[in-house]
Amino acid sequence: MGRVCAVGIDAASIDLIEQLCDAGALPHMEALRRRSARTRLDSAPTHRNGMLWTQFVSGRDISHDDARFRCRFDPDTYEAYETSARHIDEAGAVPFWEGVDGSVITFDVPRSTISGPGVHVTAWGAHAPSYPRASSPRGLLREIDERFGPHPAFDNEYACGWHDPTRLDRLTAALETGARRSGEIATFLMDRFPDWQLFVGVLSESHSASEFMWHGIDRDHPLTAHVADVTPRVERVFRAMDDAIGTIVRALRPDDTFFLFSLDGMMSSHGDLPSIVLLPELLHRHRFGMPLVRDPDQDAWRAAGYPPVIPPRHSVWRNEMDRRLVAPPTRSIRARIQRLPVYDAARTTEIGRWLLARVKHTRIGALGVPIPPECDDPPEVIERARERADEMLFLGHYQRFWRAMPTFALPTFGDAYLRVNVIGREQHGQVSPADYDDARRTVDALVSECRDPRTGRLVTDGVEWLDAPGAGPDPLRPYADGIVRWTHPTDAFEHPELGTIGPFPLHRTGVHTGTGFVWAAGPDIAAAQHPDRSVLDLPATILQATGPRATKPPSGTAIPLLTRVHVD
Repeated sequence: MGRVCAVGIDAASIDLIEQLCDAGALPHMEALRRRSARTRLDSAPTHRNGMLWTQFVSGRDISHDDARFRCRFDPDTYEAYETSARHIDEAGAVPFWEGVDGSVITFDVPRSTISGPGVHVTAWGAHAPSYPRASSPRGLLREIDERFGPHPAFDNEYACGWHDPTRLDRLTAALETGARRSGEIATFLMDRFPDWQLFVGVLSESHSASEFMWHGIDRDHPLTAHVADVTPRVERVFRAMDDAIGTIVRALRPDDTFFLFSLDGMMSSHGDLPSIVLLPELLHRHRFGMPLVRDPDQDAWRAAGYPPVIPPRHSVWRNEMDRRLVAPPTRSIRARIQRLPVYDAARTTEIGRWLLARVKHTRIGALGVPIPPECDDPPEVIERARERADEMLFLGHYQRFWRAMPTFALPTFGDAYLRVNVIGREQHGQVSPADYDDARRTVDALVSECRDPRTGRLVTDGVEWLDAPGAGPDPLRPYADGIVRWTHPTDAFEHPELGTIGPFPLHRTGVHTGTGFVWAAGPDIAAAQHPDRSVLDLPATILQATGPRATKPPSGTAIPLLTRVHVD
């Protein structure tokens, strides 16, 4: 019986892949497509909450109110934080590959850990692993770094930005290098541990490239007409991933089964700005009557025809926004230097990266961000760790005001999250549980009156509250009470009473969409297009292909891709 190799392409648009295959740019994927059973996967609504990979790993559905939701809010300290990926989560689920009665290798699977049986490598180059760079057996990742080098784009893409061609070039080259190294590392692991029965690995480069360069794919994106074309850079990244897939496929035996999949895709982003700047600024001005962030010359902006705000080259988006604060927090001289545009620019030069490496005694990524070595902490220590989300994002500047606000916006990586400051639930609650619905209606009215000053279009269709009217607040809610989904890329709000907020520079240009895919090829699989299925069915499908070795099937129903199903 053959083995099963499943390779994910993180947040890769199936439409873009098929276009590139049709154009002859992805020969290895095109050869795979011709001999595969293919189906599209529906990942809505989980693709919006950043929990798709946790859902994949556990094989269980996850909602915003689930105990496994990646973000948490501490109602005593008003700290928002992100939890580490857990081997056994609070709902009792384990990674689906523990249902395989045989050796398993996992490489760079987001939201996975090094716990459990098998060989595991986490965060060599994963886009958002939520787990340190680690491995089991211990020392394996250190060996990989020495033999192949680290992924030069690891944790460096947020030091990029759509506005700086030099940084985009460096990021693109780093993603190309990382993708090709991923293919080599995958085959190294297969050779190093030859008794493997299931290999699960993920290429992250499509995620990083798409989030900052999607305006090159969507020609209707508002930035497309104002910045240089980045389409060739995106195509270079996908060609490098195609090379990695070719390397992996060549290492397989004729009786092996190969899955290529993506859990979701990409589309034009709202730009993150409404969630992490405009909404918290709206709530702040509504509560305190004053701005936290300075608006630019709005009259000049209108007279110029509402152009998008393009930051200076060599300026990192976060540092550029920090410079717009009305009262910037007190920082050390060193921290001030690190926020200067000249410092941002110096980090990407060869000499700048060399100096940083000497000072920090570690490897430095393509955009000047250090790449940590392998973490030697045991899993039980790693999995207790948590990272302050309000410190990671610009929205964290508003955190010190939350105690005095009836409703505030929580840190997010996509849709906006709202929390009502309820008396008895939050340490410094402002809203009585009896007034919970009134507080929500106030926010509904505030947000629903905001329009895009450029077009007059409403910026959102409203707030989705997780509690039914009259039900009162959930006393144990782990994170948000309400979710705001934006209608389009927006860089400013216009409110009839509070006036115009912004414009400010957009952040990311790509955001997740709910269409994924899976292609499966092997001796028992006939090439065909199958009807769409739920992304929850993917783990069960991979396990079915392992045959009688699968002992703990997850939720979901296997997609009938195999012409001959292995049974006991």
